[in-house]
Amino acid sequence: MGLEPISIKNMEEKTNDLYEAVVVMSKKAKQVINERTMRS
Repeated sequence: MGLEPISIKNMEEKTNDLYEAVVVMSKKAKQVINERTMRS
């Protein structure tokens, strides 16, 4: 799973609440990191 930058314009097209989208992505990123560290 690679990381790719996300365009702010693309995010604005998909959601009305940019702040909420960033919060959700942040929580998911933390979850992925925690899962990876538990496997190691």
